Amino acid sequence: VGAPAGSGAPTGPPHVRRVLADLVAALRARSEGAAPPSPDGTAGAPPPFRLHSLWAHYHCGDRHDNSVFGRTPPPPPGAEDPHWELFCGAPFVREALDVRAPARGGSCPPPDPPHVALRFPPNVFRQANLDAFAAIVGRVRHRVHDFAEDGRRQGPPVCVELYGGVGTLGLHLCDLTSSLV
Repeated sequence: VGAPAGSGAPTGPPHVRRVLADLVAALRARSEGAAPPSPDGTAGAPPPFRLHSLWAHYHCGDRHDNSVFGRTPPPPPGAEDPHWELFCGAPFVREALDVRAPARGGSCPPPDPPHVALRFPPNVFRQANLDAFAAIVGRVRHRVHDFAEDGRRQGPPVCVELYGGVGTLGLHLCDLTSSLV
């Protein structure tokens, strides 16, 4: 069993940590070396494997629930979460969505949104199909823009984002609203 909860040390079983450390060492060696030859010995071997990052999540095995990451309360802001361990690579994936929506049916498209660099750590939800999600966010931008421009209210609308996440929807609407909560 790993370190006691609350100690700040990773709580993963030592054998799991050892296997993951060996995996990281093998992947690093493979990425630094020459590409292996193809099975038939011809040129055109695949490029070396590149790993963005490798995280381990140690789900408490003595609790039985249907939550992927368990329901342990998160650590206080600024404190490390003992249930997650970064073995190698970056602590998050950085992505940006292209949410510019084309004009529809005579309406004027909203202005291009500000550049939003989203940061996804391993313990947050991320849409698998980013192109489809970018189209959805673009449509939402279009609707909010149309709502603000229809002349029936004074000033830009207020945006209340009810799902915290990494702020994907709200941050892409902040230029069209008077405030973002």
